[in-house]
Amino acid sequence: MKLVQNSGTDRVIDLLRPKLTEGCQLDMVTSSFSLFAFSGILQKMAKVFKCRLLLPQVTKELSIPGSEAD
Repeated sequence: MKLVQNSGTDRVIDLLRPKLTEGCQLDMVTSSFSLFAFSGILQKMAKVFKCRLLLPQVTKELSIPGSEAD
């Protein structure tokens, strides 16, 4: 397991991209979700065999970076 600061050269997307290969499995826990980052790996996500994503409880708001203008 590795804790990622998700800034500068320590970004989650940069660690995920080379690991998303045919038949791989992905487990993720997050309190925020970037649609822009997700769109950057969307084609590679099609190769993932199984994905589990753990998000905050329904009573908590999911933080999505950006604004309505985005």
